[in-house]
Amino acid sequence: MDFTSLLNSTGLVQGTGLKLVHPIARFLFFILLSWVAVCIFKYLLNRFVFKAESRHVRLVGIFVLIGLAVLGARLVLVEISSIFHFSVPLTLTRTIDSLIVIIFFAGLHNFIVGIINRLGERIRSPQFKEASFGVMRNMAEAIMWFLCLTVVLRIWGIEIGPLLTGLGIAGIALGLALQTTLGDLFSGVAIAFDKEFKLGDVIEVGDVFGVVKEISARSIKVKTYSNDIVVLTNSRLSSSNLINHTALKPRRITILLRLAYGSDVKKVKKICMQSIEKVARELKKEQGKEIILSNPKPSIYMTDLAEYSINFRVFVWFPSFSEMFDAEERLKIEIYNALNRNKIRFAQQNLILPAK
Repeated sequence: MDFTSLLNSTGLVQGTGLKLVHPIARFLFFILLSWVAVCIFKYLLNRFVFKAESRHVRLVGIFVLIGLAVLGARLVLVEISSIFHFSVPLTLTRTIDSLIVIIFFAGLHNFIVGIINRLGERIRSPQFKEASFGVMRNMAEAIMWFLCLTVVLRIWGIEIGPLLTGLGIAGIALGLALQTTLGDLFSGVAIAFDKEFKLGDVIEVGDVFGVVKEISARSIKVKTYSNDIVVLTNSRLSSSNLINHTALKPRRITILLRLAYGSDVKKVKKICMQSIEKVARELKKEQGKEIILSNPKPSIYMTDLAEYSINFRVFVWFPSFSEMFDAEERLKIEIYNALNRNKIRFAQQNLILPAK
């Protein structure tokens, strides 16, 4: 005996009501399965995509469950119409189908916004995050709701070919007009994810050398050491070699010495090392900390026997770029004076004029 026969034998449901049992039971079972599937889907999103509980995932689950419920109701309506031999008005089915599409696109909207916000959490600059990812959210929403409108219009039998053609032409024109701006925006997003620099870093891009003072969606502002503000677009940054002088510590400088042939190599190395140790002691006494590092220790090498000179390179390590920037000149002056005091001559290129 099946469930329908059981109800009929009890007399609880008879006649017309008995015909509705199977459709309603299937609808309730469909809702139960949908709820279980949505719970699993939400768990997977939180676990593997968002890595934490997300408001957007909760909203996605709500919209998907509502959409499935409306879809189930539509299927029940079609089944009931076949049982009682009546036709469902076309306007009603189109309205329900449109509602289902809108609900599912609303869930998709929350999912995409959640993904964009999740990516934006990696960006440190609030101004850059709001400007750049605000544009991305607006573009994603515009594309998504346009697709939603397209599907709804197709449901109602409205021809969308001319509309798509017109919007395509307008989109091409707008894209050409905003090509540079959009290029800067997307280059900025790529730079932000790479984390090549942050506010306060000393960077060098081409002939621009200075401190990063402002980061926006389209450009950055660099304050040079001559007290100028230089605006660098993100497109230029992404297409140029960028040197970040403060990203890594400690920092090393290289001092090139071109000395005359005949110079005593051992004496040159000894003088340079004594000069480094002297400046290191003075800086430590003045600032109360080690400015010229003893580890890694300074080193001097004879690197080239050039046409007019013996070339030496002096390598000295500093804790950071700011300390290196201030002490480098002082160290060079001390080495220069010490070599002069010890009669170590610097190389000069001799110019021989032909006799007349």
